[in-house]
Amino acid sequence: MQPLITRAKALFLMEQRISSEVSKLQEAVEDAHQQAITQRKAQVLLQQAADSLQQNIKNALTLLCTAALKDVFHDKQVSFGVEFIPQKHTTAVELYIEEDGIRYDPLESRGHGMADLLTFALRVSIMALQPNMRKVLIMDEPFTRISAEYRDRAIKFVKTVSEQAGIQIILVTHIPELAERADKVFKVTMNNGVSKVEVVR
Repeated sequence: MQPLITRAKALFLMEQRISSEVSKLQEAVEDAHQQAITQRKAQVLLQQAADSLQQNIKNALTLLCTAALKDVFHDKQVSFGVEFIPQKHTTAVELYIEEDGIRYDPLESRGHGMADLLTFALRVSIMALQPNMRKVLIMDEPFTRISAEYRDRAIKFVKTVSEQAGIQIILVTHIPELAERADKVFKVTMNNGVSKVEVVR
């Protein structure tokens, strides 16, 4: 009789342990399920934040760059675009110009110096997106490829952006029209390997 009681007690204890383990596993499954729900919610929130950030960047870049193109190349149907392309573990960015309904890479040679103007507009856009960035823009020989018929409008656009955005622009140029519109002009000459800087105005 004693062995049966002992065996029954052992079975009862085993059943209690199994029940306890089953309860723990059920709790773990519920916790894992809750964690999965929380993780999915977090992924959705992160994706929404990323989409919002991408949209803000797209709007900022598109707005100023298209304004620059339309203001300077006023006789053309031209705009600037940004497209975010999701890829595995990353997102690619495609920048393009659309002219007369045709999309092309801004670096392609299409004449008129649109790439020069976009370089300036993109740099200003980046400054606008980073308000703590020091607003000084240094440019070396800008707008050399902008044809003479559009150059005056390009210079006016640069002056307007500089004044409205509070950006100080320091540039090196051989274009007389740019020097004429500058607030301060310095002439640099070199004699026997020694640079000499003189204030023109």
